[in-house]
Amino acid sequence: MSETSKTQSLPLFDHWLRDYQKNAHVKIREDFKAGAKRLLIEMPTGTGKTRTFVLFPKAGARTLIIVPMITLIGQTVKTIRELRDCMPDVEQADLYAIPESEFIVASWQTLQRNDRYKRFIGKVDLVIVDEAHWGFTIPARDLLNQLVEGGARVLGCTATAYRADRQALCGFYEKVSYCLSLRESIDQGWLVPPKVRIHYVKSVDLSGLAKKAGTDFDAEELDKILRSEETLQDLASLITTNHRKGAKGVVFAHSVKQATLLRDLMLDRHNMECSLVHSYQSDEDYSEELSRFTSGDRELIINVGCLTTGWDYPPLSEIFLAKPTKALNKYVQMVGRGTRSFGCDIETPGTVEGRKAAIAASPKPSFIIHDITDSSRCNKLCSALDVLSDQTGVVKQRVAKSMEDEEVSLEEIDQAIADEIEAERTAKRLEKEAERARRKKVVLGVEWASEDRDPFAEADRSAPSGRTWRFPFGKWKGQPLRAVEEGYLRWALREARLTPQWKRLVSDELNRRKVVVVPKQQTESGRLISAAIRDMERRRAQALEPASNQTLFD
Repeated sequence: MSETSKTQSLPLFDHWLRDYQKNAHVKIREDFKAGAKRLLIEMPTGTGKTRTFVLFPKAGARTLIIVPMITLIGQTVKTIRELRDCMPDVEQADLYAIPESEFIVASWQTLQRNDRYKRFIGKVDLVIVDEAHWGFTIPARDLLNQLVEGGARVLGCTATAYRADRQALCGFYEKVSYCLSLRESIDQGWLVPPKVRIHYVKSVDLSGLAKKAGTDFDAEELDKILRSEETLQDLASLITTNHRKGAKGVVFAHSVKQATLLRDLMLDRHNMECSLVHSYQSDEDYSEELSRFTSGDRELIINVGCLTTGWDYPPLSEIFLAKPTKALNKYVQMVGRGTRSFGCDIETPGTVEGRKAAIAASPKPSFIIHDITDSSRCNKLCSALDVLSDQTGVVKQRVAKSMEDEEVSLEEIDQAIADEIEAERTAKRLEKEAERARRKKVVLGVEWASEDRDPFAEADRSAPSGRTWRFPFGKWKGQPLRAVEEGYLRWALREARLTPQWKRLVSDELNRRKVVVVPKQQTESGRLISAAIRDMERRRAQALEPASNQTLFD
């Protein structure tokens, strides 16, 4: 049965689901039916992960949904009420859910505090982990294992199935049951296509930072660079120069100190007032700053770790990444803030072309990513090419260099990559052709000689000229075999890794010279025997040597 026909036979919520969401349901059910206990799905921000997992459990299944942050509890509860027409229980602070409820929503912090999760062991059928890459610690893994031992199955949902330390979530999850990439989502018309601009900032030099395999930069070392006076001036100038008046943009900063200094500099030097949000603010200050941005009073908002997971603002069309990172999951989360469509209907058209046309005619036909990158270029930083292309690192580096300080579209990125690949193929083809041409002129180890000769002329040599083998290595490389010192030939026959052909050639040459090779570590008696053999062969040769012409005719 084809995948399309399988999705058409799903009994639940077909009218609420997009085709790829139906396909995800089919894959998950098949894997659970096959005996899997821990499954993972990967879907980009903006493609409806919440809708997908909320509509997955069958009616009557007891489902516990774990979210990474308390702020996501309200959003999840709202989605359940809208799509499942029921009021879920909440396990949070002084609220205690009934373990047997159809839907329960809780955060990691709450469940781990005082082992509150133990109330649900053996009393839930399905555990859904939203943003599964976030907060996946050893205690979190142990918590899930205990729920599985109690009879539950686990479904993790994430936009990035890897963590900052490159530890795959599949160390716990048995398999990625369904995966939809960011590029696929854009190509199918579900997400807004990006434009990319790569900026090599002179003052951002990361060559002196400690390099630790599998981790991001040291936070304190990176912060010293990013909040230096020169770097702050460069970043502020870059942001104000590239910001389009009237557009809504977000700046991702590394630390609260950097973000605060950058916000002040944007106002004092460039007369641009920006909102600022970070985790150390009070709830009142956070809400006020965010509201002044979303209401339209301010066009830019600077944030530190707040506006990644769980923040959706479709009008957003500019992303400034003022925090170089080697962690792909962090990068994907930041870029994902700009992918949602705005001011258009992408559900009604029903075709890829229709959805793309709707996005192109909308107030947000694209969004732009400003990659602010290490000027030393000695660190492998994440960039837009890492999430928009599956090409090798060398190709991506060359394309990124060619794109420096130019705004390019997805199509132009594809063309640049195609051109780079074609150039690489052409270079390899030309190199191969040159090598073939060279080999036509040279025969390794062989020298051919020829000449025109009068057949009636008197002989001027003892033997006709023929081919001469040339020694293939060492200080005698390229010299005729007959010219190589006898000792070197003996050493080569004993010690060098000669091919069978060259062993024969060297042995023949030594025999021609009437040389007996003395094996390494030969005993005194062996040397005496070898000397006797050489003497015997010399006398035998003299006995067989023909008499001179003078003797024969005397």
